Amino acid sequence: MKTLTIRQASEALGRAPATIRRYIKTGRLPAEKEKGKFGEEFRIGLENLEALGLVKGEILAEPSSPAPSSLTTRWAAELPAERTVPRDLYNELVMKHERLLVQYGMIRASGQKMLEARGELDMKDSLLAEREGEIREIRERSEKEIGFLQNHLRQAEIEIEDRNIEIALLQEKVRGLEMVAASAEAVRSFDEEVRSIREREDLTPSEAAAPSLPDIRKIDALQDWLNACQSEKDRRLLTVTVSAPGRGMRRTSSTCGLRGCPGREDAGSLGAAPFNDGLHSRPTALPRPSVSLRGGAVPANPVNQLLLGHSQSARGPKDVADSPHQRRPRQNRRNTARDRI
Repeated sequence: MKTLTIRQASEALGRAPATIRRYIKTGRLPAEKEKGKFGEEFRIGLENLEALGLVKGEILAEPSSPAPSSLTTRWAAELPAERTVPRDLYNELVMKHERLLVQYGMIRASGQKMLEARGELDMKDSLLAEREGEIREIRERSEKEIGFLQNHLRQAEIEIEDRNIEIALLQEKVRGLEMVAASAEAVRSFDEEVRSIREREDLTPSEAAAPSLPDIRKIDALQDWLNACQSEKDRRLLTVTVSAPGRGMRRTSSTCGLRGCPGREDAGSLGAAPFNDGLHSRPTALPRPSVSLRGGAVPANPVNQLLLGHSQSARGPKDVADSPHQRRPRQNRRNTARDRI
Protein backbone atom coordinates (compact mmCIF):
# COMPACT_ATOMS: atom_id res chain seq x y z
CA MET A 1 0.00 0.00 0.00
CA LYS A 2 1.32 3.36 -1.06
CA THR A 3 1.68 6.03 1.66
CA LEU A 4 2.16 9.78 1.52
CA THR A 5 3.89 12.25 3.79
CA ILE A 6 2.10 15.15 5.43
CA ARG A 7 3.41 17.54 2.80
CA GLN A 8 2.31 15.33 -0.10
CA ALA A 9 -1.12 14.88 1.51
CA SER A 10 -1.50 18.66 1.94
CA GLU A 11 -0.63 19.22 -1.71
CA ALA A 12 -3.04 16.50 -2.80
CA LEU A 13 -5.89 17.77 -0.64
CA GLY A 14 -5.07 21.45 -1.02
CA ARG A 15 -4.84 22.04 2.71
CA ALA A 16 -2.11 23.31 4.96
CA PRO A 17 0.28 20.91 6.65
CA ALA A 18 -0.86 22.18 10.06
CA THR A 19 -4.41 21.16 9.22
CA ILE A 20 -3.21 17.67 8.26
CA ARG A 21 -1.32 17.42 11.56
CA ARG A 22 -4.41 18.51 13.48
CA TYR A 23 -6.48 15.89 11.67
CA ILE A 24 -3.94 13.30 12.68
CA LYS A 25 -3.88 14.41 16.33
CA THR A 26 -7.63 14.48 16.60
CA GLY A 27 -7.90 11.02 14.96
CA ARG A 28 -9.84 12.25 11.99
CA LEU A 29 -7.07 11.13 9.64
CA PRO A 30 -5.34 7.84 10.53
CA ALA A 31 -1.55 7.82 10.07
CA GLU A 32 1.42 5.70 11.02
CA LYS A 33 4.87 6.70 12.13
CA GLU A 34 7.78 5.50 10.04
CA LYS A 35 11.45 6.23 10.12
CA GLY A 36 12.32 8.67 7.38
CA LYS A 37 15.30 10.65 6.21
CA PHE A 38 15.12 13.22 9.05
CA GLY A 39 13.76 10.91 11.72
CA GLU A 40 10.28 9.68 12.48
CA GLU A 41 7.48 11.12 10.36
CA PHE A 42 3.82 10.40 9.73
CA ARG A 43 2.85 8.32 6.67
CA ILE A 44 -0.75 8.51 5.46
CA GLY A 45 -2.31 5.78 3.33
CA LEU A 46 -4.29 6.46 0.13
CA GLU A 47 -7.33 4.70 1.53
CA ASN A 48 -7.40 7.14 4.41
CA LEU A 49 -7.28 10.09 2.02
CA GLU A 50 -10.40 8.95 0.15
CA ALA A 51 -12.56 10.13 3.00
CA LEU A 52 -11.10 13.63 2.61
CA GLY A 53 -11.94 14.03 -1.15
CA LEU A 54 -9.55 11.75 -3.12
CA VAL A 55 -10.94 9.38 -5.78
CA LYS A 56 -10.55 5.68 -5.15
CA GLY A 57 -7.72 4.10 -7.18
CA GLU A 58 -6.22 7.50 -8.04
CA ILE A 59 -2.44 7.56 -8.60
CA LEU A 60 -0.65 10.67 -7.51
CA ALA A 61 2.07 11.97 -9.72
CA GLU A 62 5.51 12.68 -8.39
CA PRO A 63 6.82 16.27 -8.46
CA SER A 64 9.28 15.33 -11.25
CA SER A 65 6.65 13.59 -13.44
CA PRO A 66 4.84 15.08 -16.44
CA ALA A 67 4.03 18.75 -16.77
CA PRO A 68 1.22 20.36 -14.89
CA SER A 69 -0.84 20.73 -18.06
CA SER A 70 -1.00 17.02 -18.65
CA LEU A 71 -1.71 16.44 -14.96
CA THR A 72 -4.53 18.91 -15.04
CA THR A 73 -5.95 17.37 -18.14
CA ARG A 74 -5.75 13.95 -16.62
CA TRP A 75 -7.43 15.11 -13.42
CA ALA A 76 -10.13 16.88 -15.34
CA ALA A 77 -10.72 13.84 -17.47
CA GLU A 78 -10.91 11.44 -14.56
CA LEU A 79 -12.99 13.50 -12.04
CA PRO A 80 -16.75 13.67 -12.62
CA ALA A 81 -18.26 17.15 -13.08
CA GLU A 82 -20.75 16.88 -10.14
CA ARG A 83 -17.95 16.31 -7.62
CA THR A 84 -15.62 19.13 -8.63
CA VAL A 85 -15.42 22.44 -6.68
CA PRO A 86 -13.51 25.58 -7.60
CA ARG A 87 -10.18 25.71 -5.74
CA ASP A 88 -10.61 29.33 -4.56
CA LEU A 89 -13.99 28.58 -3.08
CA TYR A 90 -12.63 25.46 -1.51
CA ASN A 91 -9.67 27.25 0.03
CA GLU A 92 -11.95 29.99 1.37
CA LEU A 93 -14.25 27.43 2.92
CA VAL A 94 -11.27 25.67 4.48
CA MET A 95 -10.02 28.91 5.97
CA LYS A 96 -13.46 29.72 7.37
CA HIS A 97 -13.67 26.23 8.77
CA GLU A 98 -10.32 26.59 10.46
CA ARG A 99 -11.34 30.00 11.82
CA LEU A 100 -14.53 28.53 13.20
CA LEU A 101 -12.56 25.73 14.80
CA VAL A 102 -10.26 28.24 16.44
CA GLN A 103 -13.22 30.26 17.70
CA TYR A 104 -14.86 27.09 18.91
CA GLY A 105 -11.73 26.19 20.83
CA MET A 106 -11.64 29.63 22.40
CA ILE A 107 -15.32 29.44 23.27
CA ARG A 108 -14.83 26.01 24.72
CA ALA A 109 -11.89 27.17 26.84
CA SER A 110 -13.84 30.20 28.04
CA GLY A 111 -16.81 27.95 28.78
CA GLN A 112 -14.62 25.69 30.87
CA LYS A 113 -13.28 28.70 32.74
CA MET A 114 -16.82 29.94 33.23
CA LEU A 115 -17.88 26.57 34.60
CA GLU A 116 -14.93 26.57 36.98
CA ALA A 117 -15.75 30.13 38.06
CA ARG A 118 -19.39 29.14 38.52
CA GLY A 119 -18.37 26.22 40.69
CA GLU A 120 -16.19 28.49 42.81
CA LEU A 121 -19.02 31.01 43.00
CA ASP A 122 -21.47 28.35 44.16
CA MET A 123 -19.00 27.18 46.79
CA LYS A 124 -18.47 30.75 47.99
CA ASP A 125 -22.25 31.29 48.06
CA SER A 126 -22.67 28.27 50.28
CA LEU A 127 -19.86 29.46 52.57
CA LEU A 128 -21.42 32.93 52.67
CA ALA A 129 -24.79 31.47 53.63
CA GLU A 130 -23.13 29.50 56.43
CA ARG A 131 -21.29 32.59 57.66
CA GLU A 132 -24.50 34.62 57.59
CA GLY A 133 -26.21 31.96 59.69
CA GLU A 134 -23.34 32.02 62.19
CA ILE A 135 -23.40 35.83 62.30
CA ARG A 136 -27.15 35.76 62.90
CA GLU A 137 -26.75 33.32 65.77
CA ILE A 138 -23.93 35.39 67.28
CA ARG A 139 -26.03 38.57 66.99
CA GLU A 140 -29.01 36.95 68.70
CA ARG A 141 -26.82 35.54 71.47
CA SER A 142 -25.12 38.93 71.91
CA GLU A 143 -28.49 40.70 72.14
CA LYS A 144 -29.63 38.24 74.81
CA GLU A 145 -26.42 38.71 76.76
CA ILE A 146 -26.68 42.50 76.47
CA GLY A 147 -30.25 42.42 77.76
CA PHE A 148 -29.25 40.17 80.65
CA LEU A 149 -26.31 42.42 81.53
CA GLN A 150 -28.51 45.53 81.36
CA ASN A 151 -31.02 43.95 83.74
CA HIS A 152 -28.22 42.86 86.04
CA LEU A 153 -26.72 46.37 85.95
CA ARG A 154 -30.09 47.91 86.75
CA GLN A 155 -30.52 45.57 89.71
CA ALA A 156 -26.99 46.37 90.86
CA GLU A 157 -27.72 50.10 90.70
CA ILE A 158 -30.89 49.60 92.75
CA GLU A 159 -28.92 47.58 95.31
CA ILE A 160 -26.26 50.30 95.42
CA GLU A 161 -28.92 52.93 96.09
CA ASP A 162 -30.36 50.76 98.88
CA ARG A 163 -26.89 50.31 100.35
CA ASN A 164 -26.26 54.05 100.18
CA ILE A 165 -29.50 54.70 102.03
CA GLU A 166 -28.56 52.10 104.63
CA ILE A 167 -25.09 53.64 104.95
CA ALA A 168 -26.62 57.10 105.46
CA LEU A 169 -28.94 55.72 108.14
CA LEU A 170 -26.07 53.90 109.83
CA GLN A 171 -23.98 57.06 109.73
CA GLU A 172 -26.81 58.96 111.39
CA LYS A 173 -27.07 56.24 114.03
CA VAL A 174 -23.30 56.28 114.57
CA ARG A 175 -23.34 60.07 114.87
CA GLY A 176 -26.15 59.87 117.41
CA LEU A 177 -24.30 57.17 119.34
CA GLU A 178 -21.14 59.28 119.30
CA MET A 179 -23.08 62.25 120.63
CA VAL A 180 -24.64 60.06 123.31
CA ALA A 181 -21.23 58.64 124.19
CA ALA A 182 -19.71 62.13 124.30
CA SER A 183 -22.53 63.41 126.49
CA ALA A 184 -22.23 60.35 128.71
CA GLU A 185 -18.49 60.93 128.99
CA ALA A 186 -19.09 64.60 129.79
CA VAL A 187 -21.68 63.66 132.42
CA ARG A 188 -19.32 61.04 133.80
CA SER A 189 -16.45 63.50 133.96
CA PHE A 190 -18.75 66.12 135.50
CA ASP A 191 -19.94 63.61 138.09
CA GLU A 192 -16.35 62.69 138.86
CA GLU A 193 -15.43 66.34 139.25
CA VAL A 194 -18.40 66.94 141.53
CA ARG A 195 -17.53 63.83 143.50
CA SER A 196 -13.92 64.90 143.84
CA ILE A 197 -14.96 68.43 144.91
CA ARG A 198 -17.34 66.98 147.47
CA GLU A 199 -14.63 64.68 148.74
CA ARG A 200 -12.24 67.60 149.07
CA GLU A 201 -14.91 69.67 150.85
CA ASP A 202 -15.75 66.78 153.15
CA LEU A 203 -12.16 66.52 154.37
CA THR A 204 -11.70 67.39 158.02
CA PRO A 205 -9.40 70.27 159.00
CA SER A 206 -6.87 67.73 160.17
CA GLU A 207 -6.94 66.04 156.77
CA ALA A 208 -6.94 69.27 154.72
CA ALA A 209 -3.77 70.10 152.90
CA ALA A 210 -1.71 73.06 154.07
CA PRO A 211 0.32 75.11 151.65
CA SER A 212 3.95 74.25 151.34
CA LEU A 213 6.80 76.69 151.86
CA PRO A 214 7.02 77.74 148.18
CA ASP A 215 3.27 78.37 148.21
CA ILE A 216 3.61 80.52 151.34
CA ARG A 217 6.28 82.58 149.66
CA LYS A 218 4.07 83.10 146.64
CA ILE A 219 1.17 84.14 148.85
CA ASP A 220 3.43 86.61 150.68
CA ALA A 221 4.58 88.06 147.37
CA LEU A 222 0.96 88.38 146.31
CA GLN A 223 0.16 90.13 149.59
CA ASP A 224 3.00 92.58 149.00
CA TRP A 225 1.66 93.26 145.53
CA LEU A 226 -1.79 93.98 146.98
CA ASN A 227 -0.26 96.39 149.53
CA ALA A 228 1.57 98.18 146.73
CA CYS A 229 -1.71 98.52 144.82
CA GLN A 230 -3.39 99.97 147.91
CA SER A 231 -0.60 102.50 148.47
CA GLU A 232 -0.75 103.56 144.81
CA LYS A 233 -4.48 104.09 145.13
CA ASP A 234 -4.02 106.25 148.24
CA ARG A 235 -1.33 108.28 146.50
CA ARG A 236 -3.60 109.00 143.54
CA LEU A 237 -6.42 110.01 145.85
CA LEU A 238 -4.16 112.62 147.44
CA THR A 239 -2.47 113.98 144.31
CA VAL A 240 -5.20 114.03 141.63
CA THR A 241 -7.24 117.26 141.68
CA VAL A 242 -10.15 118.24 139.52
CA SER A 243 -11.38 121.83 138.94
CA ALA A 244 -15.17 122.24 138.89
CA PRO A 245 -16.19 124.86 136.17
CA GLY A 246 -18.28 127.83 137.42
CA ARG A 247 -17.69 127.29 141.17
CA GLY A 248 -14.07 128.40 141.67
CA MET A 249 -13.25 125.58 144.03
CA ARG A 250 -10.97 122.47 143.95
CA ARG A 251 -11.88 119.04 145.07
CA THR A 252 -10.37 115.59 145.18
CA SER A 253 -11.75 112.56 143.45
CA SER A 254 -10.95 108.92 143.19
CA THR A 255 -9.50 107.53 140.01
CA CYS A 256 -10.02 103.88 140.78
CA GLY A 257 -13.81 103.94 141.13
CA LEU A 258 -13.81 101.42 143.98
CA ARG A 259 -16.34 101.30 146.77
CA GLY A 260 -15.43 103.35 149.83
CA CYS A 261 -13.65 106.08 147.87
CA PRO A 262 -14.52 109.48 149.51
CA GLY A 263 -13.86 111.52 146.40
CA ARG A 264 -16.71 109.87 144.52
CA GLU A 265 -19.38 110.72 147.09
CA ASP A 266 -18.14 114.36 147.31
CA ALA A 267 -18.41 114.80 143.57
CA GLY A 268 -21.91 113.42 143.57
CA SER A 269 -23.05 115.59 146.46
CA LEU A 270 -21.67 118.78 144.94
CA GLY A 271 -23.18 118.08 141.50
CA ALA A 272 -19.88 118.71 139.72
CA ALA A 273 -19.14 117.85 136.13
CA PRO A 274 -17.77 114.45 135.20
CA PHE A 275 -14.28 113.70 136.39
CA ASN A 276 -11.55 115.03 134.06
CA ASP A 277 -7.84 114.95 134.82
CA GLY A 278 -6.93 117.02 131.76
CA LEU A 279 -6.18 114.01 129.53
CA HIS A 280 -9.40 112.16 128.77
CA SER A 281 -12.50 110.96 130.48
CA ARG A 282 -12.07 107.74 132.42
CA PRO A 283 -14.98 105.36 132.91
CA THR A 284 -15.94 104.34 136.34
CA ALA A 285 -14.17 101.10 137.22
CA LEU A 286 -16.22 98.20 138.49
CA PRO A 287 -14.98 96.06 141.34
CA ARG A 288 -13.20 92.95 140.16
CA PRO A 289 -14.49 89.55 141.23
CA SER A 290 -12.69 87.96 144.10
CA VAL A 291 -11.28 84.45 144.36
CA SER A 292 -11.73 82.62 147.66
CA LEU A 293 -8.54 80.99 148.87
CA ARG A 294 -7.50 79.35 152.07
CA GLY A 295 -5.25 82.35 152.77
CA GLY A 296 -7.90 85.03 152.01
CA ALA A 297 -9.86 86.64 149.14
CA VAL A 298 -7.92 88.47 146.40
CA PRO A 299 -9.07 90.20 143.17
CA ALA A 300 -9.40 88.01 140.08
CA ASN A 301 -6.26 89.04 138.18
CA PRO A 302 -4.55 86.80 135.58
CA VAL A 303 -1.32 86.91 137.56
CA ASN A 304 -3.18 86.25 140.78
CA GLN A 305 -5.11 83.39 139.25
CA LEU A 306 -1.91 81.86 137.86
CA LEU A 307 -0.01 82.15 141.14
CA LEU A 308 -2.89 81.15 143.38
CA GLY A 309 -4.00 78.35 141.07
CA HIS A 310 -0.52 76.90 141.22
CA SER A 311 -0.56 77.36 144.97
CA GLN A 312 -3.84 75.47 145.29
CA SER A 313 -2.67 72.64 143.03
CA ALA A 314 0.61 72.31 144.96
CA ARG A 315 -1.00 71.99 148.36
CA GLY A 316 -1.27 68.66 150.10
CA PRO A 317 -2.23 67.14 153.43
CA LYS A 318 1.44 67.09 154.36
CA ASP A 319 1.67 70.89 154.65
CA VAL A 320 -1.26 71.43 157.01
CA ALA A 321 0.84 71.96 160.08
CA ASP A 322 3.33 74.22 158.29
CA SER A 323 0.76 76.78 157.06
CA PRO A 324 0.28 79.74 159.41
CA HIS A 325 -2.96 80.65 157.68
CA GLN A 326 -4.64 77.42 158.77
CA ARG A 327 -4.67 78.64 162.37
CA ARG A 328 -7.40 81.19 161.51
CA PRO A 329 -10.92 80.25 160.51
CA ARG A 330 -11.87 80.43 156.82
CA GLN A 331 -14.55 83.09 157.33
CA ASN A 332 -12.13 85.37 159.19
CA ARG A 333 -9.65 85.11 156.34
CA ARG A 334 -12.31 86.13 153.80
CA ASN A 335 -13.36 89.13 155.89
CA THR A 336 -9.77 90.26 156.26
CA ALA A 337 -9.17 90.12 152.50
CA ARG A 338 -12.40 92.06 151.81
CA ASP A 339 -11.38 94.75 154.32
CA ARG A 340 -8.04 95.10 152.64
CA ILE A 341 -9.65 95.70 149.26
